[in-house]
Amino acid sequence: MTEAFSEHRFLAWLRSRSQTRTGPLKTASLTLGIGDDAAAWDLSGPSCVLIANDAVLEGRHAESGPLIGPQLARKVVRSNVSDLAAMGGEPELFFLSLKLGLGASLADAQAIIETIESECERYGCVLAGGDTVVGDGGLWLSGTLVGRAWSRPCSRSGAQVGDLVVVSGALGGSILGRHLDFEPRIELAEELMRWGPPTAMADISDGLSRDLLNILEASDVGAKLDAASIPIHADAKLLSRQSGRTPLEHALHDGEDFELVFTMSEETWLRLQKDGNSTGALSVIGLVTDERGDLRLSMEVGGEVQPLVAGGFDHGG
Repeated sequence: MTEAFSEHRFLAWLRSRSQTRTGPLKTASLTLGIGDDAAAWDLSGPSCVLIANDAVLEGRHAESGPLIGPQLARKVVRSNVSDLAAMGGEPELFFLSLKLGLGASLADAQAIIETIESECERYGCVLAGGDTVVGDGGLWLSGTLVGRAWSRPCSRSGAQVGDLVVVSGALGGSILGRHLDFEPRIELAEELMRWGPPTAMADISDGLSRDLLNILEASDVGAKLDAASIPIHADAKLLSRQSGRTPLEHALHDGEDFELVFTMSEETWLRLQKDGNSTGALSVIGLVTDERGDLRLSMEVGGEVQPLVAGGFDHGG
């Protein structure tokens, strides 16, 4: 029987190919490829180039309606900025591939580009090019953001046993509106890189449990979370009244929070708390361990340690 598509399994397959294949990119300037929030391209300068790509679809990332164009335009820029923040870098150039549905008007396209330009200005980059097509189906935007690391790129693969697990902001319930109107943690990421840096970092787009597990698998370590320390957004509590799931489950698995989850030594954490500005609330939610297997990701609830099965969003899974 043919296996159904799962984004998580597909990305794992891609990572394994990129680690075993040889060729020009293996020995050239691509220092980080498939497996992180952005690729890293070393230009033999004081820092390296970061390249991120993210796409948004009508009906998947936002419901159809008169504001769909500007909503998706704002999201495609900010989600890419969030990816660069998670890698420890700032944006410079944005490229847009725009697919309009049949019957789209010139005004529809212009509203999208005006929003893209406004968002780029907000985050210190420029719309530098792209492509536009018209075809069957709904609106589709794919953005490629080119930026530069503040120092070295912060990948997912550097977490060390004994590191603290830290998140920014409060989590869960983003579908009530924050998934379309969030603020990428670019200023916080810059501060973390200056005072840290973190040993590993990712943005929370697919869900805390899933994005943290990505870090743990890339670093070949485990983590034990403290359920009582996980910051829960008011939206998660509101959504739980409708869903029948607990606020904690929403905080762990909902995704689209676009906060940061990172690992950091206790020494670095104490220095950050003493000397940093802490742009945005930070919460220590667990500890990196040497566990593998079912306990690679676990959570302590009421004094009892339980395996935590990663939820979160998975295209096709």
